Amino acid sequence: MLAETVFFGSAGLILYAYFGYPLAVSVLRRFAKKRVHKKETLPKVSFIIAGYNEEKVIAAKLRNVLALDYPENRLEVIFGSDGSTDETVKIARSFEAKGMKIMEFKERRGKVSVLNDAVAAATGEILVFSDSRQLFEGAALRSLVAPFIDPDIGAVSGELMLGVAASGFGSSMVTYWNYEKSVRKAESEIDSVIGVTGAIWAMRKGLFEPYPPETILDDLYQPLRVILKGYRVVFEPAAKAFDEASRAPGQEIRRKARTIAGNWQIFLGMKGVLNPFRNRAFFQLVSHKLLRVMVPFLLAAAFMSNLFLAGEPLYRLLLQAQALFYGLCLLSVLVPFRVSALKVFSAFTILNYSAVVGFFRYITNSQEVIWKK
Repeated sequence: MLAETVFFGSAGLILYAYFGYPLAVSVLRRFAKKRVHKKETLPKVSFIIAGYNEEKVIAAKLRNVLALDYPENRLEVIFGSDGSTDETVKIARSFEAKGMKIMEFKERRGKVSVLNDAVAAATGEILVFSDSRQLFEGAALRSLVAPFIDPDIGAVSGELMLGVAASGFGSSMVTYWNYEKSVRKAESEIDSVIGVTGAIWAMRKGLFEPYPPETILDDLYQPLRVILKGYRVVFEPAAKAFDEASRAPGQEIRRKARTIAGNWQIFLGMKGVLNPFRNRAFFQLVSHKLLRVMVPFLLAAAFMSNLFLAGEPLYRLLLQAQALFYGLCLLSVLVPFRVSALKVFSAFTILNYSAVVGFFRYITNSQEVIWKK
């Protein structure tokens, strides 16, 4: 029966996306683990930050970069202001005497355009990218560049440590982020992670390709280009940066919907990315990224097909279980749980709602390249 096929197919893919795939990569890394040869080296690094109206955080960020445990003569710092209208540039220019390059762009064009210009001006063999808000651990830069001694490594993602000032929604996102990082660690050990953590990552300058100006998701576009060139993108947990989780659902929805729109832009627009013969991380891409953004539509298919089958006792029980699950999801948003085991409902709801919003923004071409705070 068609309804049964749709139901079990949809339910199976959902379970695989959240449980089966993490289990699969966890098992694979035990039997097919690929080593990363690491050695402390000191390549010339260009540390690039792009920002817009960052007057509240830019001084702390630049002081943090200067304090990193890395030789001053091997570190070039470039900050690009994307049409800032506050005191960002004035504050940043106070660091020019310490050797930093400040690039001021009067017109706001979007992050990727600033990155393209900053990379063109960079002289380092390794490009390190970060945002204005997150602070690095002292030894993070040394750890981030150590894997580049391995000629197979094209890009490296550091680890973002999320904290939260109070319990509630923010802590549910920390729980989800820790789950996500465990999957990335396993992916890295079997070959490559798909995307990188935008707050802390690095790549070989020779592999950089200028971003098309319409690119929404810079920290997925560039790593996939690296993978398509035949290099690995790995996760380095010793390279740590720190940030605070979103405190409100609306804030996280805006951020995540943009990410999902960017995912679809790359899935359907980047040549070769869905070709298993060209993309060495095809298995990870489909299992981790593509299926994950399809989950809300699979949930709808499972629920609707279950309605057609509800005349039978087993399917009636399954329908009741789905109704209970969605009730808990709704309740988790209206009344944030303090019990860790139940926070997953809140994260699941927000992430899948964001996936729907992001998909429709992509197909209606309504997701702006320029990020709005």
